[in-house]
Amino acid sequence: MVDGLCEQFKIRHRNSAIYRPQMNGAVEAANKNLKKIIRKMTEKHRDWHEKLSYALMAYRTSIRTSTGATPYSLMYGMEAVLPAEVEIPLLRVLMETKLEEADWIKQRYEQLSLIDEKRLNAICHGQCYKKRMARTYNKKVHLRTFEEGDKVLKRILPVQDEAKGKFAPNWQGPFIVQKEIACTDESNHISYWNWCWKEFSSEQRRIKGVTSKFDQKIQQHGNTESTIGSEART
Repeated sequence: MVDGLCEQFKIRHRNSAIYRPQMNGAVEAANKNLKKIIRKMTEKHRDWHEKLSYALMAYRTSIRTSTGATPYSLMYGMEAVLPAEVEIPLLRVLMETKLEEADWIKQRYEQLSLIDEKRLNAICHGQCYKKRMARTYNKKVHLRTFEEGDKVLKRILPVQDEAKGKFAPNWQGPFIVQKEIACTDESNHISYWNWCWKEFSSEQRRIKGVTSKFDQKIQQHGNTESTIGSEART
């Protein structure tokens, strides 16, 4: 059914792995914003679908920081007429009501002819926005290095057997670093042991170090992987 709809409306359907949500960044960001809006509008958790259309309208008529324009204007070439603008007529609404049909069609055609230029401006704005975000992010990023004998935690991916849901621990451990392994795909892997001296290997970006405060909890609870795992929530 989904394939038929995509073929009918010329939609390019792309699939992404669930353990790599960064591949679907724009969709994830839109869903996050919609959930924030709906959370503020709903009184009961079961009536969220009744507020969905209002939340979508608010999202589509708000200027996005990443594009510098509203999603509605990039889609239709003009700003949406809000219900409040109809109840209390603004100058834009009054001027459009006084236009003849031929003049309105001409004006609408001019708006549609400029829509490609608006979209190109949005793309340029988005590229500049990404560069600003990258500069801000890189200022806070510090190189992480692990040495032999360091204690580390391993991220639990959604596809792993250890994954127990959204409210379960996101990290598992602690483990002891054995050595660093250089791979052909330019991603460094870390080889490590658990407390049963069973050897594992993971990408370095899926590992984080154990802080001194967390290390004290390890000593208090004992060196058991299952006990410490319940404390590793981020």
